[in-house]
Amino acid sequence: MTTTTTRPGVRRALTDRGATGRLVRAALVDAVGTGLFRSAFVVYLLTHTGLSSGEVLLGLSVAAVCGLVCSVPISALGDRYPPVRLLGVLHAWRALWFCAYPFVTGFGGYLAVAVLTGIADRVASPVLQSAIGSVAPAGDRVVVMGVVRAVRNVGFTVGALTATGALALGWDQVVPLGNSASFAAAAVLVWLVPIVRCGQPERGRVSRTAVLRDRRYLLLAAVNGVLAMYLTVLSVGLPLWVTTHTAVDGAYVPLLISGNMVLAVLFQPVVASRVRSLRHAANCCLGSGLALAATCACLAVSATPALWLAITALVLAVATHTLGELLHSAGAWEISYDLAPPARRSVYLGVFNLGVVGQDIVGPSAMALCVTAGTLGWLTLGGVFALAGAAVVGLTRPLARAPARRNED
Repeated sequence: MTTTTTRPGVRRALTDRGATGRLVRAALVDAVGTGLFRSAFVVYLLTHTGLSSGEVLLGLSVAAVCGLVCSVPISALGDRYPPVRLLGVLHAWRALWFCAYPFVTGFGGYLAVAVLTGIADRVASPVLQSAIGSVAPAGDRVVVMGVVRAVRNVGFTVGALTATGALALGWDQVVPLGNSASFAAAAVLVWLVPIVRCGQPERGRVSRTAVLRDRRYLLLAAVNGVLAMYLTVLSVGLPLWVTTHTAVDGAYVPLLISGNMVLAVLFQPVVASRVRSLRHAANCCLGSGLALAATCACLAVSATPALWLAITALVLAVATHTLGELLHSAGAWEISYDLAPPARRSVYLGVFNLGVVGQDIVGPSAMALCVTAGTLGWLTLGGVFALAGAAVVGLTRPLARAPARRNED
């Protein structure tokens, strides 16, 4: 691969014939299948396996906990083997096990498949980030991650629309098998990526357990998990709140979420391209915390009986949520890259991702409490978001003032 310093956009990344382009295209293919499955898997399971809704949710919770436990050990393999190859193995693993869903007939089989696919799902994100870090120049890594996020949102949308059509036509088995096929295609694309390292030093210069003694990095991972709770605000908190506490018809929730996805596709690469240093990244996280606090305030206001004010508040909530999401993603990528020793980048990124995995587990319960508490709940959550953003600035300030970046490739 010929390395270039041109900061890639979506079109350039998708047409690039080098390592970066193949990873971006693999992410798009993966996202189409993932969007297909996630938008219809509950309906599929309840219809074809005889499981109850409680059993489905229990399986997802167990899979999430197993993913939390296995995330760091599996991610650490990317420091022993090329992370692009590890990513290819994870894609192939998921392609294999999603094929098993049509044969699931009871809770035991479902739990096994959910855990085996769920572990790979939780690990794939930090491994993909490590893979991009291993093939992209330091100045392009965050931008490429922004492009990946943009194309994945496109893929999720295409997959969700495909699922709607498949269920309407009675082609229910397309849900798991289509996802399996997408992972198989993504595995092929990833395995075609050449092993290229952009200035990465020899392995083994940093202790494998160094991340466990890096209290600053661990604290940043925890704070990152708090900020990442915006994911659950959009997927759980907003729908629950609109349908139970506002005068707005719940049928408009998909429209609000679609608006968020469109804005993310359009502006994530743009925001990511503005992050050039650790200080910029920390300021992005602070801005994210404040924007998410504004989101919570808008949601609190939306409980008004005045329909026009409720709609206005919800639209503003989606706009500020999207801003917070874009700023957080760009800032978190840069911080996690910048403070991870290149020789142990994969395990560090795996640890940083634990905050996001943790919020996946506790986030839905936190949203239920927040919605139940009403206005006070949203204002409290907004304060937590603002404090988390300020904490990132405080934790990174000593390093941001240093004359050189701590771990430059």
